[in-house]
Amino acid sequence: MKPMIDENAGRIPGDNAEAEKENRDLLETENKLLQEKLGWSAYSSVFAEDMDPENLNAFLRHIQFMEDIGPHRTIHSLFPPEFTFPPIDSMGEAELQEKLETIENILAENGILIELSPALPDPLVYKYIMEEMMGESVPANIPEGAAVHFTGCGGWCPDCFQREFCETKKELSEIIGSQLNIEKAEKSNP
Repeated sequence: MKPMIDENAGRIPGDNAEAEKENRDLLETENKLLQEKLGWSAYSSVFAEDMDPENLNAFLRHIQFMEDIGPHRTIHSLFPPEFTFPPIDSMGEAELQEKLETIENILAENGILIELSPALPDPLVYKYIMEEMMGESVPANIPEGAAVHFTGCGGWCPDCFQREFCETKKELSEIIGSQLNIEKAEKSNP
C-alpha cells in the first residue's frame, strides 16, 4: 500500500504561506508600478534595492506623496454625507467650539492638520475652513506619518486674515524694526 502524503503536514493551523507569498508578489508588483509612476529606473535608488518590500512600499508611497503624484480628493469629501456645516451665526460659542473640534479631528484622522494662529478667534477659524479649505484638493493617500498642513499663511502680511493675531508677524516686525533703527543710527553717525 502506498503511503498517503499529507500536503498540510508540518503546517501550523492558520499558517497561510500561499496567501503570504501572493501578498508579497502583489506588493512587489505595486512597488514596481510606484517606481514607474515616480520615473525611477532600477538603479536610481541604490539603497532601495536592499529594502524589504514592505519598507520599500512605505518609502515609495511617501515619495509619491511628497512629489504630489497620484489621485486627489477635495477636503469636503472627507466628511460623512450626513455631516453638516451650519452658518456661523446659527451656532453659539460652545456649539462652534465643538464643531471645530470635530472638524479638526476628522481632518487629522485623514492626515490634514490646521495650524492657524493659536490666538485666532473661532469664527475666523471656521470661516477659513469653510471658505478656503473645503474645496482644496489633497492627496487621496496620505501615508502614515505624513500630513498636509494648512497654516493660512501666504507670506504676505498686509493682506493676511491672521495678521492681528500672528506671533510670527509680530516677531518679524520687531526684527525689521530693530534693523531699521540700526540703519537709521548708522546713517546719522557716519
